[in-house]
Amino acid sequence: MAQSTSAVPDLSTIMRGPGFAGRTPSNARWSADSRWLYFEWLPPGTDWREPLRPFRIRAEAGAVPESLSVAAMDTLGPLAAEGPRSPDRKSRVVVWRGDLFLVPIGGSGARRLTATMEEESDPRFTPDGHSVVFVRGMNGFRLSLSGG
Repeated sequence: MAQSTSAVPDLSTIMRGPGFAGRTPSNARWSADSRWLYFEWLPPGTDWREPLRPFRIRAEAGAVPESLSVAAMDTLGPLAAEGPRSPDRKSRVVVWRGDLFLVPIGGSGARRLTATMEEESDPRFTPDGHSVVFVRGMNGFRLSLSGG
């Protein structure tokens, strides 16, 4: 019995490289609401020597990757950054470009918590969820979420 070739992929395209398929996406991460997948990529036809660019794609069948500007990533970046969840599981605290942000789970906005020249790192919620503790310049800090 002859096997149908309609379901067999065209193997001649496998070795065409980044010019055909684009560079392999990297730094993939989900938005806080799980509606978007953010990643860095060079699409097909782009010179392979160019730096990777930010993209996002909706988490639904048939979605097409959407290129993001640097300005858009300044706004959307905290929504896609990783960070620990609050004790009530309603938000997470993330580091984006050296500053801390409070990101609601399932929401669409991020609240900037710090805007400093030094980088903050290792943010965690306190057990009661009313404050965030973090490290800046080898010192520990506690920031109240209600009053700052």
